[in-house]
Amino acid sequence: MAFDLDKLIKAHQFRFETEALGELLCNNFSRPVMSEASNWISGNENKDSVEFARYFTTLLCQPVDIEKDKDCRINEEQAELLTQSDLEHFAKQFIEKNSYLLDDKDKQETIQNKDDEGKDVASLRKHTADELLKKSGESETEHLLRVVDLYIAQSNKRTKELLDSARKGIFSSSTLGLLEENKRISNSLGSSLIHHKPIILPELPENPVFETNRQLASFGKDLNAVAALIKNMNDLGVQMAMESAAATARTKLWNNIMFGLGLITLVVTAIFSYLSYASSNDSSSHVESLLVEQNTLLEMQEENQIELIKAISSIPPVLERFVVQSQDQEKILHGISVQLNNITSQSSSQSSAARTRKSGASD
Repeated sequence: MAFDLDKLIKAHQFRFETEALGELLCNNFSRPVMSEASNWISGNENKDSVEFARYFTTLLCQPVDIEKDKDCRINEEQAELLTQSDLEHFAKQFIEKNSYLLDDKDKQETIQNKDDEGKDVASLRKHTADELLKKSGESETEHLLRVVDLYIAQSNKRTKELLDSARKGIFSSSTLGLLEENKRISNSLGSSLIHHKPIILPELPENPVFETNRQLASFGKDLNAVAALIKNMNDLGVQMAMESAAATARTKLWNNIMFGLGLITLVVTAIFSYLSYASSNDSSSHVESLLVEQNTLLEMQEENQIELIKAISSIPPVLERFVVQSQDQEKILHGISVQLNNITSQSSSQSSAARTRKSGASD
């Protein structure tokens, strides 16, 4: 798949109509533009959104008819001619064309897919931050100022966190110094290119060579900065390669140490596993003997229960014979009691008759 560099560069560019200047082209929101916008925001306490949008056009916009001159921008006098309606329209289109400014960087997700050729490709699923959406009653220029201000603050914070983590990582202080120097030269070079003005022919007759020399001198300074940046990048690349090699060697040593520790852990684990297995076998034998004893006791208990049931079942006939015998004895006792009563009655009657005869004889 061919890589269209021109399409990538123009992905965030757009054109918009103005009343005084006609059609303007808005270029990309680059790092130098971000640096200049950050300086304006930090240097203006009131932060008027309309004035910021007007200044922002001097960093990004150029007339369409000189589109080939990539470094040309409208000046402050031209920006003053833009109406508030022009600036509101510009701010709205800028946010729409650069919608990545609204993304929540903490909620990005990496998605693995396959392309037409079946190869694995990674893509990012982005999520819009709710706090960056346009609020009710907020103008387009106010929304632009708030989004750009927050984006610059978050970008600077991420850069600082990256450098802080690098300071704690594998890179030395000299490497970090080269990174800081690259950033400074890049920002300085970008600012000089933004404010670089095209050659303006003098109104008074003057040898064009003088103006050309001045422009060449200015251009030479920019070339010196570019050369310094390239040299710094080369030094940085060499030093990072050397430190990466040293870090790789340290990593290899630690890998060997960790492999040895893993091997020792594996041996110790095997020993403890064997001891646990032997101990479990002894425990199993002991548990098995206990189960045998328990089964024997259960069988004996079952036999005792059967005998007890037999003994209990033999009790009712004995009780029945005992009851019958008791009833017979009661009948016998009752008969004896009746006979005793009869005898007693007879004895009483005989005694009465005897007393009666004695009393008659005495008379």
